[in-house]
Amino acid sequence: MTKKHHHIFFVILISIALVTLLSQGHPILFGLLLGGVVSYVNLCLLQWKVTRILRTVTTDKRFATAGTILRIGAALLVVVLVEYYLTHIPMFAVIIGLMFKYVVVLVTGFWSLLEAKKFIEKGE
Repeated sequence: MTKKHHHIFFVILISIALVTLLSQGHPILFGLLLGGVVSYVNLCLLQWKVTRILRTVTTDKRFATAGTILRIGAALLVVVLVEYYLTHIPMFAVIIGLMFKYVVVLVTGFWSLLEAKKFIEKGE
């Protein structure tokens, strides 16, 4: 995971945390924060597994991984936790929070394309 991923995720999570504190713990914002934290952990797990696979391919070693199962399990654990124990938090907010990972990846992808385009234009 690049520094851009970390930076964008921290800005999103810190802004949601501050707004949640200022609104005195509004349930929707708390659900976004809970889903966002799990999404960040899932993104870190994904990057760790990709780095591990890259190292394995370059050194011709084999390994078994349960990365996808861990990421799906973490998301399901949060959904079940909210459904049965934290009933005051809307499920929709938690699911939107779990989708932050994809938003961050898309934003950094477009950001990299814009930087590459600027680099190409400077070179000509």
